[in-house]
Amino acid sequence: MTIEDAVRAEAEADRLASRAAMKADSARGRLAASRGAGLSETEMAVLAAEADNATKADETAEAAYAEAARVLASARNAA
Repeated sequence: MTIEDAVRAEAEADRLASRAAMKADSARGRLAASRGAGLSETEMAVLAAEADNATKADETAEAAYAEAARVLASARNAA
């Protein structure tokens, strides 16, 4: 992998991690806002599952970004 490839991969991983973080924050916000709003247990369970899934996606994206940053640092050190 060239340094340019690693830079592009890191930038893309950063973009995806930022997007995943925003989605997770939004899902958690919807869940928090819905508490006490008279939603059914099923509706609350769906919102909770969405928040959980978004949080897991955020964690995965952050791990991918960390790996891309590691690869970039390794490529730079090798150059």
